[in-house]
Formats: sequence, C-alpha cells, structure tokens
Amino acid sequence: MKSIVVVDEINKVYDSGTEALKSVSFDVKEGEIFGIIGVNGAGKSTLIRILTTMLRQSSGTCTVDGIDPSVAPESVRSLIGVLPQEAGMYEEFSIYENLKFIGQMQGLESNMLEDKINEVAGLLGVTDRLDTRISELSGGLKQRAMIARTLMGDPKLLFLDEPTTGLDVLVARKVRAIIRDLSKNMTIFLATHNMHEAYQLCSRVAILKEGEILMVDTPKQIFDDYKKGDQDFEDVIADILGIDEVDISVLEAEL
Repeated sequence: MKSIVVVDEINKVYDSGTEALKSVSFDVKEGEIFGIIGVNGAGKSTLIRILTTMLRQSSGTCTVDGIDPSVAPESVRSLIGVLPQEAGMYEEFSIYENLKFIGQMQGLESNMLEDKINEVAGLLGVTDRLDTRISELSGGLKQRAMIARTLMGDPKLLFLDEPTTGLDVLVARKVRAIIRDLSKNMTIFLATHNMHEAYQLCSRVAILKEGEILMVDTPKQIFDDYKKGDQDFEDVIADILGIDEVDISVLEAEL
C-alpha cells in the first residue's frame, strides 16, 4: 500500500531552544485513518504544522504524496484539507456563503461551484441548513459545516485536529460516523485526545511523548500487548505515557 505521508528523522528546535520534535519517523498509508496521541507539549501541533506547510522543520525530511512541504508548499496545499482545533467560519455568513467563498478562493469556476457546494453539503448532512447563518447553528452542525469547508478543494489527505472536542456524546458519534465515511475516499490524519475515538476510528496510531514517537501500531495491537488486568484503552495509553490516575486529565490537553 502506498504511503501518502512519509516522515523521516524530523527534528524541530524553536528559537527559544525548545526541542519540540526529536528524530520523528513514521508513514501514513493511503486510505487509512492515522491517529496521533499525546499529552500537552508532546509536539503534535508542531508536527501537523510542518506537514501542512505552516512551519519548517529544523532537520530531517517529510513528504506529502511525494512532495516536500518546505519546497513546494502550494502543491501540498492543493492536496490537503485542514481542520485545526480552533477552526472558525464567518459567523455572519450562511453555510452556503462560507462554502462559496472558500470555493472561489480555491479557484472553482462558477459552473462547478454550485455542484461542489451541494456535494459537500450532502456528505455532511447540512443541505437543509445551507441558508442558515453560522452564528445560529448548534455546535454539532457548526462542526459539520467546518468539515464541509475543508472538502471544497477535493483533498486527498484530510487533517482533523480534535474534531469532536466540546460536542455531546450523540453529536460526537455522528461526527465520527462522518469521518469513517469520508475515509472511504481519502486518507485522514486524526489528532484526538479521546482514546475511545482513537480505538474506534484509527487504522494505526502513533504515540508521541516529549517530541519522540514511542510506538506506531494498530490500537488493538497496542491494547493487546500492554493491557494489564481489566484496563481499558485509555488506561493502557496512560501507562505507556507515564500518566498516573490523578493526572489522567492531561490526556485531554491540546498539544
């Protein structure tokens, strides 16, 4: 199976001297949902910013569909969709107006634009709310609209950073179902603090601690290899990361 992302010995040292990534290597197979798990300060956001052309590594190499983001950032951006944790939309505009604006920014011609808006709205189940202002949407509908926005450019690779944070259980289930459906046609790079979500959705996960990859494997294999007694997957990950029960809340921190 082709690797759509290849990261080889990536290091990142900020001007402050902080070493955010240390010899990070992994690959993401085409068509999989690949997860990144870690705690606050582990380097997840730095890694995503490098892969999505927002930041350059200090050393090492990475490619997205064979393209180096630091050499040809525009080419990489044409291949990816990105939903950052703090994503936003123009609140005073409707879903339709937001999607139309993004489509125009991406150079979609008018004869294709309407079809694309209807396509992504249908995929995310927001067709009947296209004329609703973003400010009037529930949290779940707003998140679905934001995911729709990331699909306007027909990405081969979709980066989702904590896509279900702040959503209630039923809405989060709906968003996870949408992510699973989207993965049938594209590769998804998923950063999540929700261990149940990682176990349920991801083909493989990389566990990141203090800028280093501890392991990359399927959630089931990690669980089978490291489970003790009646532990669940969250307990297993906490043990691997060296987090005691009192500090388990750091799993929910943004990286």
